[in-house]
Amino acid sequence: MMKRLSAYLLCAAFLAGILAVGGILPVGAEDALPYTAAYGTDLNDLTDFSEAALSSLQLGSKGVTTGSSDGIPFELFTVDVSGVNGSDVTLTLDAATVENERLALKVYNVKTEAWDTVKTVTTSGQIVASVSLSDYAKDGKLQAMATPDYVDNGSNRILWSTDPQHYAKFSDLHATYEGIHNYMVSEYQQGNIAYVVTTGDIIDDMPTLSGAKSQWITADKMYKILDDAKVPYGIVTGNHDTGNYPAADYRYYLQYFTADRYEDNPWYGGTEDNNKNHYDLLTIGNVDFLFMYIGYGIEDATDTIDWANKVLDAYPHRNAVICTHQYLKSRRSDWGGRAQIMFETIIKEHENVMMVWCGHDDGATRVIRNMDGDRLNSLDEADGHVVHEILCDYQFIQLESEEYYEDAPDPGHYIGSVFGCNGEGYIRSIDIVGNSVSMDTFSPITGGVRPYGDRDHFTIDVDFIPAHREITVKRFAAGTSAAGSFDEKAAGTIVYANRAALQQLISEADAITNSYTADSWNAFVAAKNAANNALKGDDADMGDAYRELSNAIGRLAPIEEKMDRTKLETVYTFDLAPESWQNSEGNKKLTSKASFMIPTVGDDGSLTIEKSVRALNDYPQITYGETVEVIPKDGKCYLYLDVHSENGWSLYPTVYQDVNMYQRRLNYVLEDLKDVTWDAGYGDFVGVYDITDALTDMGVDMSQPFLISLAVNAVPGPLTIREISILTGAYPTGFAITDWLPWIALGAVVLIAVVVLVLVLRKKPKTTKPAVTETTPAEIPVDDAENAAPGESAPEEGPAVDPDPVQENPDDKGE
Repeated sequence: MMKRLSAYLLCAAFLAGILAVGGILPVGAEDALPYTAAYGTDLNDLTDFSEAALSSLQLGSKGVTTGSSDGIPFELFTVDVSGVNGSDVTLTLDAATVENERLALKVYNVKTEAWDTVKTVTTSGQIVASVSLSDYAKDGKLQAMATPDYVDNGSNRILWSTDPQHYAKFSDLHATYEGIHNYMVSEYQQGNIAYVVTTGDIIDDMPTLSGAKSQWITADKMYKILDDAKVPYGIVTGNHDTGNYPAADYRYYLQYFTADRYEDNPWYGGTEDNNKNHYDLLTIGNVDFLFMYIGYGIEDATDTIDWANKVLDAYPHRNAVICTHQYLKSRRSDWGGRAQIMFETIIKEHENVMMVWCGHDDGATRVIRNMDGDRLNSLDEADGHVVHEILCDYQFIQLESEEYYEDAPDPGHYIGSVFGCNGEGYIRSIDIVGNSVSMDTFSPITGGVRPYGDRDHFTIDVDFIPAHREITVKRFAAGTSAAGSFDEKAAGTIVYANRAALQQLISEADAITNSYTADSWNAFVAAKNAANNALKGDDADMGDAYRELSNAIGRLAPIEEKMDRTKLETVYTFDLAPESWQNSEGNKKLTSKASFMIPTVGDDGSLTIEKSVRALNDYPQITYGETVEVIPKDGKCYLYLDVHSENGWSLYPTVYQDVNMYQRRLNYVLEDLKDVTWDAGYGDFVGVYDITDALTDMGVDMSQPFLISLAVNAVPGPLTIREISILTGAYPTGFAITDWLPWIALGAVVLIAVVVLVLVLRKKPKTTKPAVTETTPAEIPVDDAENAAPGESAPEEGPAVDPDPVQENPDDKGE
């Protein structure tokens, strides 16, 4: 789409500035450098600025706006520096982004092959920076990027450490402390995690005790492991760090964990009272988060409440997680007092607060609280906004028996008369996939998992605020000196889309025919209709309509061709009557009132299942009542699915062969779900799915018969099953003569018809001829025939007269 604008120079004499390739430069900027411009969310999938947008550089003042809900948008400027004799160039950017978010000017470092952040501003402003050509230019080109400054490493996982106090207290547990943090560094460097949370009790001995100082030195050393690796993390005090309420003794905390330790990190949002309270801003799993840390003993302070409310008001578009120490009890009640004040004065006042995470009370639990203040069972449903309150604390988990602590020569690990203060390295992982938050607990030190069972492993649905990220570049310029900066007298700014540009895009959209998935096509049609409506309204709507339609075009998802099931052999079709299925646990009868899954039979015979409030966990399954024998032909096995899901779902086949049993969740190998990292997948799943490789990976010998049973899980549903069938056989590929037989037969019929028609037309009708003497032409001599001029007939003795000629149809000439 991008074209040079040199053609527009002929009509630029009246302009106050100089129109360069893809950019506008100020009056008198003789050293201004030309550049091209593109936008997108992926450097491998860029869209050049439209020709219409470039042609209207000086006609408006809205600027070029690029937005996205699926990635971090940017506008990329490639500057031609081939004619620069100096060592530096000056870049100037005037841009804006979402209120209270940072925007950045980044330049590509050709030596480190990374994007260096030159400077940031909040919300909007002008950035002027001088950059070195030796670091940032290659082959006469320099690349600069204007982008919202979101912190997103692409991971969807958070690690949560809480109450690590005993690792700091007991010297033989220092290795556990260090091992946990080294594990976090390794995971971050591999891109497996995005962030680390600590919810208080960094050390064990309170500030007035003699052992406190050495424990703070140990904690400082341990968190420096994360600092040195630039792992984003948030930390907050607990009662052991400051003394029990109302002490609030921050003397040691303010020696080691002050704001200046964090303020240069891009994820650090801001602070109140030198990091006693603070917040971090990160994007994880495509969800824009605000993690707010409220310190122990000051939860009800006026300064804390005012600060927290101001921050939450400033980021209504971000999903807030309140991280604090003493809030919820493991018995699903709160501590009253300051915890209740936090809820009433901060949490309840903001619908962007989604979760509260805390420690302090050993154990693990979770509850839902509605805005009336009522705490509900985690499986209950509530109208309106709810907050998920979650507690975990593993400080007293221990693997050794009680005798170890009583009889060991140097037992240690006692707090007063309480033994077993190990912790064993347990941390919690949190995965964000869509609106699902899945938590699990494990120890990277011992390999142990879920010390509190199901309370350590669950999935909740959180109604996250959808992302809305945007960058608007009003002006960009590059020059060999500060003269390349903007002159306010320069006329106009870049217009992302005027009426002509939107009309052109709609014209391109009208030419697109439907060969796409229903969801993407419907979104495209809606955006096109909105764009047509925008043409009827004010010009101010043009930019938004252009962006939405452009994004909708880019998100059109082609329909992938499915295998034709008629070319395979159907082995078995699962009966969808509820009586043919049973609960995998609890009351086996699916139709029982105590069933963990609620079945509904549709008018079309479909079976819909949805989790019951009676389910004891988040993953109840239904299993088929019998096993099916499969004799794989050509070593192949397929599933035919016709399934509609409103939420997550899973397929779990169990295969029996000889004396072996194999199990595997199929979501990760089904074509439509390969990129899904949890039990997710929304919409329709219809077609033939090849599960041969999945069965082979499980250990099944695909040359031999096997028995298969099936379990289905809805997370939490509803999931509608219209058909599930098992198929086998070699799917034909390439040329097959049987595929062409109908066309061959049709061709033969047509050919015969043509031959018959020709013969009929050439055959002369029978007539009664008068009794006259026929004259026949003399035979043509061979020499005369060979010497006849091209196009001439050989000489005849006389014309051959047809007494009943057939009139020639002029339209048949040349047949």
